[in-house]
Formats: sequence, structure tokens, C-alpha cells
Amino acid sequence: MFLRVAWNFLAPVRHGDDIPAQVEVLQLHATKPIVRIRTTLTTSDGIVVLDGDAHVYRMPVGRSPA
Repeated sequence: MFLRVAWNFLAPVRHGDDIPAQVEVLQLHATKPIVRIRTTLTTSDGIVVLDGDAHVYRMPVGRSPA
């Protein structure tokens, strides 16, 4: 679940574009199941169309969503 998102939409995406995503873990919270990630989407031509970070709640291992 996304708790905070700060994405910059840098270029348009068109129907039929192949958009691979790259996600990098930037920070793990020491006492809560929260992770800060960086997300980058780039076209097959090398154009970055989205870049930014987010704070995400991660489900603890062994727990099911309510």
C-alpha cells in the first residue's frame, strides 16, 4: 500500500510503448513495516517518463491482509 508518493511525470507514454520499470529500495524503517523506494520508468528508447520516490507499507511475513 502506498502511503506517500512523489513521482515526476517527465514525458508522455503512448499506446503500444514498452515501459520497463526499475524499483530501488532506498530505506527500511527500523521499527515499522515501511519502505522508501525510488521508481523509474524508461521507454525502450531510453527516455525517462517517470521518476520519483514513495513510502510503501509492506505486509509483515506470515500475515494475511485483512
